[in-house]
Amino acid sequence: MAAKGEPIGLDMLEPYGVKRAREAWSRCDGAAFADAGNENQTQIQLVACNVRGLIERGMYETALLGALTSGTVNHALIDRRVIDFLLSKVNREKFRACGSPYEHVRPFTIYRGVSRGRGTARRVRGWSWTDSLDIACWFAMSDETIYDVTDTGVVAATDINRAVYSATVSPEDIYCFSNKRNEQEYIVKPKQVKNLGIDVGEMTTRQHREGAKRQLRHQIQMDNKLAEHAMTEFGAVPT
Repeated sequence: MAAKGEPIGLDMLEPYGVKRAREAWSRCDGAAFADAGNENQTQIQLVACNVRGLIERGMYETALLGALTSGTVNHALIDRRVIDFLLSKVNREKFRACGSPYEHVRPFTIYRGVSRGRGTARRVRGWSWTDSLDIACWFAMSDETIYDVTDTGVVAATDINRAVYSATVSPEDIYCFSNKRNEQEYIVKPKQVKNLGIDVGEMTTRQHREGAKRQLRHQIQMDNKLAEHAMTEFGAVPT
């Protein structure tokens, strides 16, 4: 059992994650605390276990934003009510300040790509949206899943219903904006959404265009790391 004032739920983490979580907790680093979980679901669960402590230590908003935006897969397997609850506890001003600034001052259009889910498990009105149609199409098409999510659990995928939805929101509706992963992600839950009815051909074209941008960014990052290593080791940049 954790001592008073210590984080709980660390038994869900790998040993190296426990060490990272304790260190992040001691220095009040919310983002690093959430990142101690090695996957999306674990990060969300870790934050959910420690809501009170994170709020008391002034770490809650950064921890939740990290859990929502740092993972490599979506939140399809997390009960939507959990995320609704966690976002209901944020200080909106502090949470918005944890993200990136955005330029919108009037109502604008956002998009969400959905690749799976049946019944209420289909997350049409989820919290993660983007103002880039190409990015939404990338999400709708990039998940080559072998399973689907239903109201009663996970089943084998048979017919993936890929679609892109749009909504119009006002700047004051936005909980937070994060461009940490170059996905122009808005944390918001629109009241009304509509299916754009984009065919698979157009979604595929937009997916490939977004994929090319991601590959280019990755290559630039790798080149920069190689140059930094060369400067450190040899005092020269490779040609």
